[in-house]
Amino acid sequence: MPEISLLNRQRARTIDLQPLSRFAQRALEKVEAVKRTALPAEIVAVLVSDRRISALHLQFMKIAGSTDVITFQHGEIIISVQTAHRQATQLGKKLLPEVCLYVLHGLLHLAGYDDATDSGFREMQRLQRRLMREIGFNFPQKIAKEDLNRSSRRSQRRSDLKNVGHDKSGFAL
Repeated sequence: MPEISLLNRQRARTIDLQPLSRFAQRALEKVEAVKRTALPAEIVAVLVSDRRISALHLQFMKIAGSTDVITFQHGEIIISVQTAHRQATQLGKKLLPEVCLYVLHGLLHLAGYDDATDSGFREMQRLQRRLMREIGFNFPQKIAKEDLNRSSRRSQRRSDLKNVGHDKSGFAL
């Protein structure tokens, strides 16, 4: 079984790494059971600022601006805590469950799932919902229309990118 570790490389928001680490381990076990491709032996989820993820987003995906998650196929999941905080606040949710969702999302990308198409987006969202429930989180059943529109726009922007990394928009607990 692969190993997952967490690194906090941001100072904008306080994150308790202990429950996040427990979640990441449980999520890894769940994803291992539904994987399409072999997971890297070592996975690291790195919590960063919007500034850092924006630089990575531009460098590797050629898209300006921040995003919530970028997954590199060799085993890095980069998560913007500031973006997670904004999304959670906007939806009246807590930060930690939002970051947990981003960890799960990154793990699914590493396991061979892709949300670049509308059907892939819906599949990943359903799987995320199911796995989050199994781990002990619940969130809304419906796929919001604006989430689907964001997915379509993302698909168009990324149509020429090949397996560099992935971002995700519109998920919330």
